[in-house]
Amino acid sequence: MKKANLIAIIFIIIFLNLQAGILQAADVGDIGMGARYVGLGRAYTAMEGDASSLLINPGAIGLSSSKEVLTMYSNMLNEASFGALCVLFPTNIGVIGIGYLKEETGGLVNTTSDETTGRPKELASFSYDSQLLIFGFGRKINKHLSVGANINFYSKGSDQISGGRGTGTSYDIGLLWNREKGQNIGVSIHNAAATGIKWGSGITDEQKYVVKAGIKQDIKDNFCLLIDTEAEKNKPTLFKGAVEWNLVKALALRFGVEQEYLSESDRYMNWSAGVGIGMGDIRFDYAYYCDAQVTNNSTHFVSMSIKLPEVKKLPPAIKTEEEIRKLAVAKIKVDHKERERKAQLLLDKIEKEKMDLKMKEERLEKEKKERMEEERLNLIEKEKAQAEARRRAEEIKAEEQEKASAAKKEAAAKARAEAIIKAEKIEKEKQAQIEKEKQIQLAMKRIEEEKILQRKKEEEQLKLKGKEMVKARVEELAKEEQARKEKELQSQMLLNKLEKEKIALKLEKEKMEKMEKERIALLEKMKAKEEAMRIAEERKAEEIRKAIAAKAEEETRIKIEEKTRIEQEQIEKEKKIQLEKERLVKLELAKIEEEKLALELKEKEEAAIKVKKAKEKIEKPMEVEVSKIETAEVPPEKLEYEVKKGDTLEKIARVFFGTRKAAYDIAYYNNISDPDRIRMGDIIEIPPLSIKTFKDVNSSTIGFRQISYLGDLNILLGYPDGTFKPKNMINRVEFVTMMVKTSKPSPQEAPEANEEELFIDVSANHWATDYLREAKHSGWILGYPDGTFRPISLISRSEANMILYRMKIEEEIQALNRAGVAKFVFKRIQNLKSDQKPSL
Repeated sequence: MKKANLIAIIFIIIFLNLQAGILQAADVGDIGMGARYVGLGRAYTAMEGDASSLLINPGAIGLSSSKEVLTMYSNMLNEASFGALCVLFPTNIGVIGIGYLKEETGGLVNTTSDETTGRPKELASFSYDSQLLIFGFGRKINKHLSVGANINFYSKGSDQISGGRGTGTSYDIGLLWNREKGQNIGVSIHNAAATGIKWGSGITDEQKYVVKAGIKQDIKDNFCLLIDTEAEKNKPTLFKGAVEWNLVKALALRFGVEQEYLSESDRYMNWSAGVGIGMGDIRFDYAYYCDAQVTNNSTHFVSMSIKLPEVKKLPPAIKTEEEIRKLAVAKIKVDHKERERKAQLLLDKIEKEKMDLKMKEERLEKEKKERMEEERLNLIEKEKAQAEARRRAEEIKAEEQEKASAAKKEAAAKARAEAIIKAEKIEKEKQAQIEKEKQIQLAMKRIEEEKILQRKKEEEQLKLKGKEMVKARVEELAKEEQARKEKELQSQMLLNKLEKEKIALKLEKEKMEKMEKERIALLEKMKAKEEAMRIAEERKAEEIRKAIAAKAEEETRIKIEEKTRIEQEQIEKEKKIQLEKERLVKLELAKIEEEKLALELKEKEEAAIKVKKAKEKIEKPMEVEVSKIETAEVPPEKLEYEVKKGDTLEKIARVFFGTRKAAYDIAYYNNISDPDRIRMGDIIEIPPLSIKTFKDVNSSTIGFRQISYLGDLNILLGYPDGTFKPKNMINRVEFVTMMVKTSKPSPQEAPEANEEELFIDVSANHWATDYLREAKHSGWILGYPDGTFRPISLISRSEANMILYRMKIEEEIQALNRAGVAKFVFKRIQNLKSDQKPSL
């Protein structure tokens, strides 16, 4: 059975190399997704994002702005069927893509070897399929760059064969850079990380990473050029190119060429062509792929893509004023509850942070003590180690000195031995020379004796032989005498030489004795110098040790102090942050309480406004003609204008004030948030003109009309230099003074009032003494528990609200919360009785 399975697997591999779709693709993903992609020679890396880009460059799908569905089908060699389906749908964070591809071939035969004949024997038929499931995500980083990634799940083989199915996972990444002038650059890495195809038989096929890069250039609005390159590990680079020409909006022609691998080192060129027809959001694409190497691999591809239109949201129904008010009130209540909940959570968090901070302080203090103790122990250990190192160094130094001294003694002894040996050698040479002289003297004595005997013998012979022989012998003797004299001369020269050598040997001996004395003196001098150097080095080492120990102790102290300072600063910083958080929470709680009070007062105010509007409907409103307004020198104290057809706030401002800049003041004065929403028949209240001016207040200043009007009434006096300083914050004494001026234009001193009734930080000659006395007498201000008023401190919203509450002013509290102090005071003046205004 195992043999049959092995034959089947071998047959599958051979078949994969022969099938049309699989000959040109290492896996089903290489066939591609979409006929447009095939028709462009698969040069698609730099193409703008559509469904086909999910498989090629996941970074390109980030440019997709609408949902898209793509489906594709092809039948290769009428045996292998191929299908693909892809869906893109944009979200707020990016574009998500899902794709599925499947290639299936049936009618394959599983064979085995016949035991008798040895020929292949058919067992059963089976099918082979290759599937790919893709999940991708792309995101547009900015207007030029988009990035993305895929995760791919592979499954291929046959379930009808044991161990004949393989699965694997890989990851792709890509980016698309959209440059100016219709140019795109795309890069993608396929199988950047991969598990390989793991077969049931235990074999794992490697999935090599592939890098693709491409460029797309728009030559004209309806014509573009695409060029791609593809590089795979240990293989030559492939090149692809294509052009696309959109004859009309609904018709596009395509042509492309691409290289394929013929072997590990050889390549060949294929071509493809296609056409695209668009009908609104639906597009049909056709492509023909021609394989120049294997004609039977040429295949037709058809695909269809649909872009789903976005569902438009209907505008919300227009609500009535009552519904809007109820919704606003409900929203405010919900907001209040939510803010109370957040404030409580924040308080809990602050409390927890307090506990954490306390625990952290305790932990830091404990760590500080432990660290100081550890550093102290480390310092002690370090000093012990240094002492041990010094002791060891001294021992080593003493050993080295002993070795050096022994070496010096040994050298001196050796030198003395050499000198003795040399002296003995000289003495031996001298004795040898004396012995040699003795031998020479004995030789000379023997020669003399021999000469005498020879002479005697010759004389006797001469007597016997005759005169001639005597004469010849005399001549011979004369020659021998001459030779003897020469030999004596040589002997004398040798004696002289020996004498000279004796003298030289004596001089050498004296020189050696002198050198020995000098050497002994030099050794003594060197010994004294070394002793002095040793003492100096010991002193220097001791000083260095003390300096290092002092420096280490100082560095440790500085380090501990620095760490302590940093930790203290961190604790102080955290305490300040904690206090600031508590202050903000308290302000937030106070604000919530204010808004609660404001909400209740607003409901009362709305009820009063309804009653007022009902009364106004009964009375006939005053109409103001444009011609009359233009000739009026001074408008009345309270002027109303009914909006006519075609009127705008700027037109009304030009009529009443001669400049359209006053439109802002009219809108501000009437609480109009959107100037374009005024309707015909609306009653607009015209702000009064101003006479009082300040140097730093003009028509562009927020609240210009209100500030000027209050200045006309001497409620706002400004500073002595003629400025108002509108950006300054208002303090407590200024606010109380304005309140007293608006409520009691001419304050009188209370009958029982005296200097002791005022505050300890407000003198009797203070410029606002009368106003503060009036406010205190009326019960509007109470001061602080320590008897101070703190007049120059800035006033908070809660403090201002408390003063207004004591003044029994409800409507103005709302105005203060909505518009600020200047508008509040202005509205307060408008509500005064007619007999009070002249006094102001």
